[in-house]
Amino acid sequence: MPDHLHIFIEGHADDADLREFVTRFKQQTAYPFLRRFGGRLWQKNFYDHVVRPYEPTHPIFWYIWLNPVRKGLCADPRDYPFSGSETVDWKRTKPAAETWSPPWKAEEQIEPQSMGNNP
Repeated sequence: MPDHLHIFIEGHADDADLREFVTRFKQQTAYPFLRRFGGRLWQKNFYDHVVRPYEPTHPIFWYIWLNPVRKGLCADPRDYPFSGSETVDWKRTKPAAETWSPPWKAEEQIEPQSMGNNP
């Protein structure tokens, strides 16, 4: 996204620390950005949502992947060049049958069926 980032992070260790991860990520990306473009990259704060073990993740993934479509940047999320996953071959997955939206956000959904029929 041109003005924000969606990322799904899963901690595997008991001492995994989201705040520390985000702090380091921002530091490691902001400094090269500042040197290259001379401006600030990140806000001080971030929004997080803790996914409980019983919550299905597929709808959350598709919420993230559909964000460029909701913002009018592309018609199909697979066409947006900055989307991806390091763990899921997402361009071959079917959109989630159920939709998800962050608890703090008003409903703004795209019907998954409107994206064609991929395997």
